[in-house]
Amino acid sequence: MKLTVKPRLQVETWSLYWKESMETATKALAALDVDCQPTDTARRRSAAALSLACLSRALSHPPLHPPGSRQSCSDSPLPSGWGRIPLPERRRRARKQVASLVGRVRQALGWRSVEDCVRLEGFTAQWERALAGGRELSGGSTLEQAGLADGGSLAVVRIELVAQGWKIEDADDTDSEEEEAAGASAPPAPAAVKA
Repeated sequence: MKLTVKPRLQVETWSLYWKESMETATKALAALDVDCQPTDTARRRSAAALSLACLSRALSHPPLHPPGSRQSCSDSPLPSGWGRIPLPERRRRARKQVASLVGRVRQALGWRSVEDCVRLEGFTAQWERALAGGRELSGGSTLEQAGLADGGSLAVVRIELVAQGWKIEDADDTDSEEEEAAGASAPPAPAAVKA
C-alpha cells in the first residue's frame, strides 16, 4: 500500500504565565510518498520466523494430524494456549499501524522523539497526530481500519512549543509580622556622600 503523507509542523507560542497557547502557526512541509508493504528482507525474515515456529512447534508438541495427512503447520488449528498472533504477522500488522507510520515520518524528517520533547506546564495535548478525511486517526488502529486505501493520503501533524513570557515563582510567604513591620516603617538609608 502506497500513501502520500503530508507533514505539518504546528508551532504553538505557549504563555508561561497563562499556561495556554497564545498563537498557532502551521507550516506545510514537503509531501512524502510512503510504501507500507514489508521489504523483501522483512518478508524473508518473516518466512524464516514462520519456518522456525513450525519447527519448534513440531518438536515440542505431538502431531495435530495423523501421519500421512497433507496439512502444513500453518493450516492446522493451534493447540490451547497458542492463541497469540505469530511474530511475522505481528510485525506485518505493526508496520501497517497508524502509530508506526507516524514514527517513520518522524524519522524521515529528523524530528526528536516524543520522549525528548519538553512538556510545558498546562500543555496536555499529544505531540503528534495523524489526520485523514477531516478526522483524527487512532494510533493503535491499522491503516485499513482508518479507511485508508492504496494511493490515499493523510496528514501527520507535529506540535512544537515555543515558550513566551515569564512565570511568577511562588516566593516564601512566611515572613513574620515583625519583619514586615520593620521593613514597612524604616525608610531606606541615604547613600553617604563625601565632599
